[in-house]
Amino acid sequence: MRFFAQGLLVAAACFCIGNGAQAQSWTHSADRVTAPRAISGDPSGGFEIVCFQGEWIMYLFGLPTAEGAAATISIDDQVFPVQIIYGNGSDGIQLDDAILEALRAGRSVRVSSSNPSSKFDSTYGLRGSSKALNAVAVRCGAPTPATAPNRYKSPPAGSDSEAITLASTLFRPMLEDAHQTDPQVGIASAGFINLENGWRFLVSDLGPSTSLYGIVGFVTPIAAQPPSGDWRIVDVKVGVAVYIDAQNMTNGYPNIVYQNVRGANPPWNVWTWNGQKYALSRTIQN
Repeated sequence: MRFFAQGLLVAAACFCIGNGAQAQSWTHSADRVTAPRAISGDPSGGFEIVCFQGEWIMYLFGLPTAEGAAATISIDDQVFPVQIIYGNGSDGIQLDDAILEALRAGRSVRVSSSNPSSKFDSTYGLRGSSKALNAVAVRCGAPTPATAPNRYKSPPAGSDSEAITLASTLFRPMLEDAHQTDPQVGIASAGFINLENGWRFLVSDLGPSTSLYGIVGFVTPIAAQPPSGDWRIVDVKVGVAVYIDAQNMTNGYPNIVYQNVRGANPPWNVWTWNGQKYALSRTIQN
């Protein structure tokens, strides 16, 4: 009888531990993931992350939020300054690719704000976060310049004198190098893309020259200027249309989307800053 009772106690303990672990795991539905209750801070607080057309927004439960308030997301030893925005009828925090990857790989996340109108500080476990986020990502279509034209900025049609003058200076080494093979290469167009966060991009087409740039005849160098910094050439492509992501940044640089100018329904190629240069991040079928 004693052994039978001990067996029941062991079984009950295992059942409770299993249920407790399950309760602390992330869950998901078709378009959102839900974090467990906080492990420190406000015990009733939690959050969910909703994904719509590739946009990921964190909504906090039971915690005071105010649009425009600064907040911090700390995942293990990584700290991400963020801002509370108004989206889909409620205040939330927009998450970029770097935060999402950290949420997938981390052990715990602390969400806090010291703003007088929006003070909170709670920590949550990340058990099951990778599985839940990946399941939602499969169903969440990514935004593109075709589906979110207000988000992706392209250079205006034509050129302006300021852009042409700057392009003549920044891209002079490229022009001089091209002239060794084809003296006819010049600046065919140049235009600025100005983002609300202070970033500026200069997009120019150099050509025409089929001997240098193939059937499309033009090469497209791109220069960028941060809010407080100098212009620098950040990428060069041949035969593409250029779109700057006005909402999403990686390692402090706005993302760039390229689309080939030739082919049937060419895909969208998302390039992100890896700390030294822009590199292909993912391809979205058109």
